[in-house]
Amino acid sequence: MTALRTDLVTAGCARALTAAGVPHLLLKGPTTARWLYRDGAPRRYADTDLLVPVEQWYSAADVLAKLGFVDVRAGRRESERGHATNLYRRSPAGLDVVDLHHRLRMTRDSAVTWDVLSRDAEETIVGGARVRMPGAAARCVVLALHAAQNGQWGEQSLADLRRALDQVEPQVWLDAWELAGELDARPAFRLGCLLARRPATPGAGEATGGGYEAGVWRDTPLHLRLCAIGVASSAHELAGILAHRGAADRLRFILGRLFPSRQVLADVYGARTPASLPLGYARRYARIAANLPAALRDVRAANRATVDRLG
Repeated sequence: MTALRTDLVTAGCARALTAAGVPHLLLKGPTTARWLYRDGAPRRYADTDLLVPVEQWYSAADVLAKLGFVDVRAGRRESERGHATNLYRRSPAGLDVVDLHHRLRMTRDSAVTWDVLSRDAEETIVGGARVRMPGAAARCVVLALHAAQNGQWGEQSLADLRRALDQVEPQVWLDAWELAGELDARPAFRLGCLLARRPATPGAGEATGGGYEAGVWRDTPLHLRLCAIGVASSAHELAGILAHRGAADRLRFILGRLFPSRQVLADVYGARTPASLPLGYARRYARIAANLPAALRDVRAANRATVDRLG
C-alpha cells in the first residue's frame, strides 16, 4: 500500500513538472523494483527521488510547492542544501516525501550529472503517468553510488546492487563504468561494488579475490571510507576540511561551517530573532567542540580500517 501511494505521488509530481516544462528523471523506487525484482521478492519504497537540471531546480521546487510540498531547507545557502532537498506534504493518508536532486551525493558537477543520467533516458509508467528514468547503464551507476553512500549498513541499497550485478549483462556494466568516469565517480563506483562483494567489470573487477579488494580499499578516498564504515556527520565535516587542498578553499569551507546562514541558526539552534543569535552561535560552537573527539576518532578508524572489516 505504501508503494502504491508513493507511485500516485510520483505520478502527480511528474504530470505537474511535465506541464510546467521542467525536465526530470525518476531515480530508484519503482524503477528498481520493476527492473530487478521481477521474481516477486518485495522491494519496498516510501519516497520519490527526482533529478532535475540544476538550473531548473527552483522552478521544480515551485511546481511542487503548488502541490503542497514544503521545502524545510528554504532560506539556506546553496552550500548548506547539499545534493538534494527533502520536500514534505502532509495529507490525511500520511506524509508524502519527495527528494528533489540536482546531482547525486557521490557526484560533484550537477550539470554533468544531468547530462550523463539523462542521455539515454527511457520511459516507464508509474501510477498511470508517463515518467522518464535513466537508461540501464546509468541506473547501474546510480545503484553503485547509492551503495557506496550508504556503506556496509545500507542493506537495501546493497541488495539492489547485488541483484543488478547478478542480472545485468556485462556490456551494460562496461557502459556503466564509462559513465562513472564521466561523472568523476569511479572510486565510489568501485567501493559500492566492493561492499556488495560483486566486483563489476572492467576496472571495477579485472581480478577478484582478497588482493583486488584490498587494492580497491587502499585507493578509496577518506570521505568514501567514512561512508563505508558508517560514522557521525561530524567526521564528514572534518573530512571535508581535509579534502580542500587550497588554503583559500579550505578557509571558505571552515568559515561556512563556523558562520552558517541565519536559516540554519533558526532551524537547528532556535535562534529566530536578532537577540537570540549569540546564543545560537554559542550552541553551534559547543556542539562542534563536543563532537570533535568523536570526529577525530572516526577519521582515524577510517584510515586504519581494512577491507576485512567490511560486510
